[in-house]
Amino acid sequence: MLLEKEEIKIIQKRVQGLGPQNTFNSSFSSFRKYGPSTEGFRKKGYGSIFPIGEYKSIDDINYHYLFTPLLSNKKMMPLERDTELAILPKGKYLSIICHSTTFDDYFQSLQKLIQFIHKNEVKIMSDIYEFFSINYQSDEHKYINEFRVLIEE
Repeated sequence: MLLEKEEIKIIQKRVQGLGPQNTFNSSFSSFRKYGPSTEGFRKKGYGSIFPIGEYKSIDDINYHYLFTPLLSNKKMMPLERDTELAILPKGKYLSIICHSTTFDDYFQSLQKLIQFIHKNEVKIMSDIYEFFSINYQSDEHKYINEFRVLIEE
């Protein structure tokens, strides 16, 4: 799916050793302290940034950043080490949304996006931005992920 998106201001934190299978809510706990000074965050608004690659399994995916979008331009408290303000640029994005209950579903959706990019020789202008949330329904966790990449117009 092609989307036109406005720029999004974010707080991003450089991470190592984190990927889809070992990133938990606690991984984002350091962002909570910025909530009051930024008038909060978007509901369920967390994400990751990682490069497009030839991933053979979900274990090969390593996030470079975790992020949360900002809601205002208010002055913030000082940021922690390895944490900075950044912008996801305005532009045209190629996107795929995945509603999954397993990491296999997650990985297959990501692979569809990467294969589409290669097959159609899409000129990419960014890493992959992954937005995610978790919905709890009965005893089942349902993950909603959007993989988005900025493309040349």
